[in-house]
Amino acid sequence: MKILTGKSTLAWGLALLTLLTASTGIPAASSPIRLGYTAISPTQSIAWIAQEEGLFRKNGLAAEIIYTRGGGTTIQSLLAGEQQVAQVGGAAALSAMLQGADLAFIALLVRNIYYEFIVGPEIKQVADLKGKKVAISGFGGVSHIATILLLNKYQLIPNKEVAVLRVGGMPEAMVAVMSGLVQGAVLTAPFNAQAMRAGARRLLTMKDENIVFPLNTVAAKKTELEKNRNRYLATLRAFLEAIRFLKTNKHRSMEIIKKYMRMTDPLGLEFAYEEALNTVDDPYVDEKVIQSGLQLIASINNVTNVPPASAFIDNSLLDEARTSLGKPAR
Repeated sequence: MKILTGKSTLAWGLALLTLLTASTGIPAASSPIRLGYTAISPTQSIAWIAQEEGLFRKNGLAAEIIYTRGGGTTIQSLLAGEQQVAQVGGAAALSAMLQGADLAFIALLVRNIYYEFIVGPEIKQVADLKGKKVAISGFGGVSHIATILLLNKYQLIPNKEVAVLRVGGMPEAMVAVMSGLVQGAVLTAPFNAQAMRAGARRLLTMKDENIVFPLNTVAAKKTELEKNRNRYLATLRAFLEAIRFLKTNKHRSMEIIKKYMRMTDPLGLEFAYEEALNTVDDPYVDEKVIQSGLQLIASINNVTNVPPASAFIDNSLLDEARTSLGKPAR
């Protein structure tokens, strides 16, 4: 009988570890990764849950999650290599892609614009906005896109029949509605709840209008996806587990949302959880949704040569992550 020495035992152990990590895609040691997110919003909670519940660590990642205000800044950080992956609004990512940025979507967390259109008490229907003013957070951002899509659906011409005013962030848009400076704005939790308590009303929920847009995506550099595939597989496994956690652990998920959004209002927190629960679902990147988004962003930026959405999508990582968790690939 052959007895293993200390050195041979170590060598065997290392070989076994290498075999196991190769077969599962889990990094052999804690692999550092910096993940950016662009908004203090309930739909960003997947990264928060993955971090707080140790799901990144479970999958072999030493993750640092970083709040970077604004999609444009986050895209710059990705391209510079300061971040390796980001939860970022589709508008910023698509704008960069149309300019030739080396980026791909590896997950799509929110494919419907879920914002609520909050209005002053005098607005009873969308047609009443004709000749009125609505607020947005910034030109080219999600609130701007959402407002344009809604007005177009109801055949109101932005900046001709309805004035579209940039007022700052979402808190400022809420105040603009409450003060009567504007007659409407697309708002998300907790600002919708606060505005309604002050006398504003919900005109409609945009998700019910079936207005699709890649609202919250997961993006990374294509070259990084090729060089460090296992790191991104581990990231997506953590995301899939975080989505399941969100849907099955309400109390703890609300605690995490409360922490990152610094919320004290119980009603606003309930709104925030329901928003995340009802909007974050299957993260498969839908080519039709991306193509629609590309066409819209191209029209805003006067881009005439629009490439196919397939050039910016890599679902193979998500399929592999699903399989490694015992779930069928799409």
